[in-house]
Amino acid sequence: MKQKAIREKDKSKITSVAIKFTRRTAKYTRQDYKTNEDMLSELKINPTVKKIQNNRNKWTQQVQQIDKDY
Repeated sequence: MKQKAIREKDKSKITSVAIKFTRRTAKYTRQDYKTNEDMLSELKINPTVKKIQNNRNKWTQQVQQIDKDY
């Protein structure tokens, strides 16, 4: 089963929205001068795009296992 890749345009949008949401919920402002990477590592959060790719890989493995069983 072939997976569809996430387009760079979509990666950028997903990352942007996730960072905005994370900043808002963690109560960081732009005046705090935190980079996105610093903020994510401080909060121990994996990048959203990486989570999506991991979930896709897990799903693909499950589907392949089902195909082997039949």
